[in-house]
Amino acid sequence: MILAGGSDSMRSCLTAFTLSTLLAAVAGAAAGAEPAADLIVSDAKIYTQDAHHSAADALAIRAGKIIFVGSATGAQRLAGPQTRLEKLGGRLVLPGLIDSHIHPLDILDLDVCNLESKPMPLKELAAFVAACVAHYKTPAGQRLSVHQWNYTDGNQPDADHPTLRAALDAASTKVEIQLLGNDGHHGAFNSLALEQARNSAGKVVGLSKQTLATEFRAYRPFVGVDVNGDPNGAVNEDARYLINPNSMLDVDLDLVAQAPERVTQKLNGAGITAFLDAMVLPEALAVYDKLYAGGHMTARVRLAQFYDPSHTRTADGRVDYDSTLAKAIATRAKYANNPLIRADFIKIFADGVLEGNPYAIPPTLPDAASLRPFLQPIFGR
Repeated sequence: MILAGGSDSMRSCLTAFTLSTLLAAVAGAAAGAEPAADLIVSDAKIYTQDAHHSAADALAIRAGKIIFVGSATGAQRLAGPQTRLEKLGGRLVLPGLIDSHIHPLDILDLDVCNLESKPMPLKELAAFVAACVAHYKTPAGQRLSVHQWNYTDGNQPDADHPTLRAALDAASTKVEIQLLGNDGHHGAFNSLALEQARNSAGKVVGLSKQTLATEFRAYRPFVGVDVNGDPNGAVNEDARYLINPNSMLDVDLDLVAQAPERVTQKLNGAGITAFLDAMVLPEALAVYDKLYAGGHMTARVRLAQFYDPSHTRTADGRVDYDSTLAKAIATRAKYANNPLIRADFIKIFADGVLEGNPYAIPPTLPDAASLRPFLQPIFGR
């Protein structure tokens, strides 16, 4: 500040006054500024879920709360000496996904024969399964389960592999082979496996043209047949239980239980912090107990208990619903005070499913009971 005229003492007083006023103004501005963020995430694709489904480049967090979502420049204004900066290299940031309907114990990349839903002609399918038989050294007479079979795409026949059954027989006639559909409802078997079907008395009678016309007549809508009426290998829904009682979710729980924390780690990595396990068998509860006891239950879960009615039949063939309900109530009570696990659902299946694909080979159509007319979806190529 320059003053014209006046004494030196006056100039000194005015200079001191001006400097103190300036410092006070700066201090006041600093006091009114927004505190620095604890964390700034940038170089990211942040899915905001706003009305326009827009994406942002950066976000800032203070005291566990998001205080800014927008550009990297805007977020940087909230940086301070103690702010942690993280650049994500363009990775996607999602809100936590809540109560997702999933089958979490089946998401791990276990060392199993896995088609990974890749469509392939029956010739390639036969070669893939044969390689699995050799790789896993499956003993003769034992079963090889092939996971994530794409039942809606691929599966084109040829002269040497006219049906799924023929393709799986080409893979092996000494090992039982089961394809597990990637929807949890479809499956396929080779001839050796089809021969293991048991009737209601537990006797092995096989799945054939003859048994489909007699004791397995009720399962006919769920079994694919060739032009001669013989099973072509496709066996869906409850008909699979005639051959393998664990066909719904063929998960190796022993392998999962060896390191169950991998389940929650994978879920958390996908942004899932709470989920519904849509089908929990009684033996799967031990996995959740181990997760919780080990401090690895890093999500909130609601368990939909499932009890196979065929496992509770009385001597006269009736389903013992009272004992099933008693088990479900006891399980619900077991987790009633658990802060992370609830078991207050029961999984109930109506006959059939709504999914269908007329373009699949073999074609599949919806066969479930429905309160309203079901409109068949049209699948494009």
